[in-house]
Amino acid sequence: MMLINPHVFSNDKVKVLVKVLELLFNGANGSTIIDSTGRHTPSLSTSGTRAITSNRLQVGGGGFIRADAANTVNQDFNFTGKDFSISFEMQPTSGGGTWIFKKTSQDAAGGGSPYLVFIGTTQLVFRSYNNQAIVSYAAPSTLVNVNTKIEIKRTGTTFQMLINDVVVDTQVYNEAQRPIDFSSQNYGMIVGASPPDGGLTGFIDNFIVSVG
Repeated sequence: MMLINPHVFSNDKVKVLVKVLELLFNGANGSTIIDSTGRHTPSLSTSGTRAITSNRLQVGGGGFIRADAANTVNQDFNFTGKDFSISFEMQPTSGGGTWIFKKTSQDAAGGGSPYLVFIGTTQLVFRSYNNQAIVSYAAPSTLVNVNTKIEIKRTGTTFQMLINDVVVDTQVYNEAQRPIDFSSQNYGMIVGASPPDGGLTGFIDNFIVSVG
């Protein structure tokens, strides 16, 4: 008699996230930064350090890159009501109140949604556009000069932060409680700073955004 595995024939659908941005920062020092998905054309801040160094993005002095030029709307970054994942590696070389990434329309704008901030030398907080904490992490020791993999993701109404592939915080919020996108602000990601709020000094690598 043939046994049938009910899981093989299940009608349950697994939502697959689509990779919409992949910045691997591979190439010679100072070479052009490309999006491996081919969907976006990264642009550079007008000043500060923001260049490939030893196959990582080195940032400092308020320098940053963004997926597409300022004021470029792209539905790839419309997270409202959708599952998403933002993952990358970072190695700060100093602490303080520094912005790692955010979505915003203009390079000089202080607002943005959502965003990740690095506080002091041990704390990471992912916040909504109106500055409400969504998920966070307080490291037991300094993250300065330590290469750390970080992932922020939402599945349904469940938000999680993962550090080195380990879940460190889980929170449940609906769209009204923690709105992800401000109005129709579906602009690209700024990586490395949040002008004029502050920027990271250090390195970022393998910055990947996926949306479902």
